[in-house]
Amino acid sequence: MNAWVDAPAYVGTITSFCTGQPAVVAYGSGSFSGPERLNHVTVGPGLDILMQSIGVAEESAGFPNFDGVLGIGPAALTLGTMPELSRESIPTATDNLFSQGTISENIVGMFYQPYVNPLLEATGQITFGGTDATKCSGNIRYTPITNIRGARTFGVLNRQSHMAAG
Repeated sequence: MNAWVDAPAYVGTITSFCTGQPAVVAYGSGSFSGPERLNHVTVGPGLDILMQSIGVAEESAGFPNFDGVLGIGPAALTLGTMPELSRESIPTATDNLFSQGTISENIVGMFYQPYVNPLLEATGQITFGGTDATKCSGNIRYTPITNIRGARTFGVLNRQSHMAAG
């Protein structure tokens, strides 16, 4: 399971389907458990996902003031999150956008800028399916996920890594 929403925040629609499968996820900072639902999810303009797996957190710990999490990969992190399907990975939002032909590459570009005033402007951007070359100058360099033991399983990048030149 790589996407979940707190049960009080979840609003089912006519496209929502309860699979009957339990989902249990433990992160470094907390956990959640609840049923899996499949639903139509929109993550941005033109980014619609059909049948996205979502855990509806009926119980959670360690996530105060959070409505949910959208995991973007890799799918291998989902192994064991659904007890009855413990040997299967669950496709991430990025995987589904790619397999459904919505994005042309199975990658996610991230842009961060200095945190100036969060009340006045956005300080970052996620681009599904590629990168936004208008956000940097120079060549874009891709950085692999760190090999540091433990952190590697959470898809963390080394602090010294540079995602773009410029």
